Amino acid sequence: MAFNTMILEKNSDYESRLDYDVYRYTESVAATVTSDPVIIPTHVRKIIANLVISSGVGKIQTSISSIAAIKAGSANWIDWDSGDVSVTTQDVAERVNGVRVVNTSGTVVLELLAF
Repeated sequence: MAFNTMILEKNSDYESRLDYDVYRYTESVAATVTSDPVIIPTHVRKIIANLVISSGVGKIQTSISSIAAIKAGSANWIDWDSGDVSVTTQDVAERVNGVRVVNTSGTVVLELLAF
């Protein structure tokens, strides 16, 4: 199973004011596709997740299963509190090991900011 990793963002405008690392990830997900999981760095405490939708329906799922289980494709996934959405929606998750998108229709963009 494939998986994605977040990119450490250094020396951004706001990074110099923070005493912790900031990670960013963006992915466009086609219709009727479940994205490959994004592995969250182990020391990250909070994730801000945007699901940007111009048309269509999608949802974000998170997992607290082990990173090994996520990589092996055997993780348990939980829908975010917002459920299926058809408009751009933001939510916050804490202490998760993985994030993925389930896109029912249209094209959606996942944006993650983690710290």
